Amino acid sequence: MVVVNVMKEQYPCFNSVAIETASMCNRNCKFCPVSMSRRPDELMSDKLYRKIIDDLVSINYRGRISFYIYNEPLRDKRLPVIIRYARQALPKACLMVATNGDYVKKRYDIARLFDEGLNQLQVNIYSELRAKFLTSIMAEIKDWCGLEENGSIYTWISPKRRTFEVCHKYVLPWGKYQLQNRSGQIDYPTGTEHLQFPLEKMCVRPFRFLNINWRGQGLVCCNDYHAKQPIGDVSVSHIMDVWNSHIMNWYRIRLQNKVRAMLLCAKCDYNGGVYQGNIRRVTFGTELDKVYTRYRKLSSASELCDV
Repeated sequence: MVVVNVMKEQYPCFNSVAIETASMCNRNCKFCPVSMSRRPDELMSDKLYRKIIDDLVSINYRGRISFYIYNEPLRDKRLPVIIRYARQALPKACLMVATNGDYVKKRYDIARLFDEGLNQLQVNIYSELRAKFLTSIMAEIKDWCGLEENGSIYTWISPKRRTFEVCHKYVLPWGKYQLQNRSGQIDYPTGTEHLQFPLEKMCVRPFRFLNINWRGQGLVCCNDYHAKQPIGDVSVSHIMDVWNSHIMNWYRIRLQNKVRAMLLCAKCDYNGGVYQGNIRRVTFGTELDKVYTRYRKLSSASELCDV
């Protein structure tokens, strides 16, 4: 088992990064925090976006980049340019977008994204009224753009490939699309939306995924809709310094020991993700490890100074 002493060395780079290029989504799905609370309608600045991509270039990043967290990507008219900049700067990265398709008016709206360098697309259809139109659009451009159908967006693929998947999510239950309570933020019934006690489970997210919201705040997890526990600011710090922040490593050591009694994790019903045995564990040293893994509920990681 590989153990990383985070007091002496950096934790290995993430293999997936989500860049929230804007703050808003046009829908109010009951199973999403957007329906519970609206955020200001703002865009990530061009300067900040370029800085994030340039940081990724500096580490020769070859993983996956998705251009959304809680925003609807196609709502941002800059998306083709955003994709082009990433593709030119990071030719070996896998670029992915998931969209509700509401802003698709013609086949060129989708085809252009692939022309600019996109290589993974998922169209989540939430309206039966839009289903026929969006399905036909994707059928039209499949051969036009040389797309492979039903390629999973959750695995890295070569940037030389182009894949898409159409998911009819207006039909419940969704089968493989398991509803989650988003760290207890939503009231939509998931079966575990109001956990009485934290689950005693590991979680792979802080070990593999970096999330950056439209303001440049690094997040512990994609569930952090309101950035209650930011781990750093990529507008002023290098992306790897944010990834290796003390707070992020504190979450890692507790989660690897199945301790979820902390902000965001205490009410979360996520099953923890796959390939947990492949995670590189962290250590702060024997004495600090004992302190940081104590089973006590903290209001936030900011209480580290009191531990």
